[in-house]
Amino acid sequence: MTATIARAIKCRLKRGNLLAAAESGDCTTLRKLLALGIDPNREFRQGWTPLERAVCWGQTRAVEVLLEHGADVNARDENGATPLHHAAFDGNREIVSMLLWYLADKHIEDRYGQTPFEYARFNNHPDVCWLLTYNRT
Repeated sequence: MTATIARAIKCRLKRGNLLAAAESGDCTTLRKLLALGIDPNREFRQGWTPLERAVCWGQTRAVEVLLEHGADVNARDENGATPLHHAAFDGNREIVSMLLWYLADKHIEDRYGQTPFEYARFNNHPDVCWLLTYNRT
């Protein structure tokens, strides 16, 4: 096996590990991979980014690490939803607050015309609705 092929395989494995580390909340691995230069905004299947997966799995510390390393807070998946949409859907107040702190756009609509506020309201998360209404970002 040539050195080029070996490097390509190693790089592919690292990218896959980035998604797994984000989903599992393995911040040590996340930091190591990001320090190696792996793009925190790389899209995986269905337009998922590591930030979106960390949000969906409720991995607050992993969300913070990814944001500190330049993850796009307004990245959209194949349905046009952002990490803020997913956090609002889950009612995760801590992650919603963090995303807003990093200037997530609370007015972005998904492909169906729904905002994060509507996700929170539909799933009966009044505390998240309040955050999305009264936050000044």
